[in-house]
Order: sequence, then C-alpha cells, then structure tokens
Amino acid sequence: MNMMANDKLEWCGFHWESGQRWGDAHPKDICHYDPGEVSLSPDGTLRLGIALKPRTIEGRTYHWGVGLVRSEESIKYGELWVHFRLPLGAGLWPAIWMYDIDQWPPEIDMLEAWSGRQQFPLRRGPNYRRNLLLDRIFPGVVMRDQRLSRSGGVRLGGHGVWPSVIDKCGINTVAMYWSPTKLQIRYNGRQVMLVDDEPTLAELNASRGMQIILNNHVCNEFTYDDYVALQRNDFTIYGLQYTPL
Repeated sequence: MNMMANDKLEWCGFHWESGQRWGDAHPKDICHYDPGEVSLSPDGTLRLGIALKPRTIEGRTYHWGVGLVRSEESIKYGELWVHFRLPLGAGLWPAIWMYDIDQWPPEIDMLEAWSGRQQFPLRRGPNYRRNLLLDRIFPGVVMRDQRLSRSGGVRLGGHGVWPSVIDKCGINTVAMYWSPTKLQIRYNGRQVMLVDDEPTLAELNASRGMQIILNNHVCNEFTYDDYVALQRNDFTIYGLQYTPL
C-alpha cells in the first residue's frame, strides 16, 4: 500500500512521515520528496522509489520524485539494525542516516551509496577527482566542528569505500552501536567505522537524540537516460530494529 493520506505510516515500532524538517525538497537538489514513492507491502517490506514527477516548489521545478521517510521518534544509545537492498543504476544516492532532533549537524551516516558515470572534483584539492563509475559505499559523521567531520576515530580500509563488503545485488545488513564511549558501524558483520575520540563523542552525546532517515535519492548529474537505464528503481528496506542501551 502507499503511504496514508497524511503522508504517515507506522512501521517497525516507529512512526514515519515523508519529507524533511526543512520541507519537501532541498534547494541544492534536483529531486523532491514524494510520498507516492513510499510503499509498504503486506509482508512489512518498505520500498522507496524514484520517478519522473516534476513539481514546482517556491518557484523552482524539481523533476524527480524520490521516496524518503523520517522517524518522528528519536533514538540515543543502543543498537540499530537495518536490512536492505540497494537500487541499481547510474546517478543514485541512497542513504541510511540520522541527525540531531534539535538541530543540524551533528549527523550520523550509517550508509551512503553513490553511483554515476562522470568525474567531478571533491573538496580534497583542485586536482583530486573520482570516477563515479566506481560505487562508493561509506559511513561517516558530520559535526558542527568541521575538523571532526568524517575524521573522528578509526575507519578501516582507507577513505571508507566499501563496495567489497556490500552486495550490490543482494540483501545486506548495516548495524550501528552507540554508547557514551564509542560509535561503531558494521556492514554485514564487518566493522567499517569506530569513533572513540572524546571531542566527537562529546558532541554526539550532547544530543537529546537522533531521528532516523531512510531515503532513495538521485545525484544532480542524474538524467532521463539514467532513469530509463535503471536496473532497479527501489531502495528496499526489509526490516529495522532498535534495541536501546
């Protein structure tokens, strides 16, 4: 079934709503958050889609509708498990993440997955470029003190690129454990990030709690040809479980 008329649903012990606190679209993106691209199957599977659905918001047209849900409740300390299958195609940006219930940042990224077909510069100097043909799947943190962003603690495997740990075609599990003394993220049972430095933890622990966001998304390089060529539109979430500490 699709989301209810009020764009809300109950699932896995949480109440969810479509859209972000800032509204139905981000001004830097080319997509809007469309509750029609959120569906819940009778077996409890949540599907977040992508569709060509132009919509004008505050004078700007966003061409793509994507599925995004945000938990009304927040979590702090404990273990969160999410079982999922990624969409497949170029120009995609699905994510499982959280941000502070009162402000942004801080943010905890359990999983961000990028795919694409062209190069563009990153904020690592004018000569650093990456090829988006290579999938990038990584965890991270974003803090108010930008010196801590994505740098706190230890991330195994260099820059946190984990295509070998995630099955692009199959079902995966991402798990986060958060306590006052550490933040750990695991992909399919393998630790991919451990944050245990005091400055980063102090900022995370000062939060009253984090809201959970599950979203399909497209990069700004996404085109109609990419859309037609998608192998799988849906970001599929098979289940979510939170155990408080």
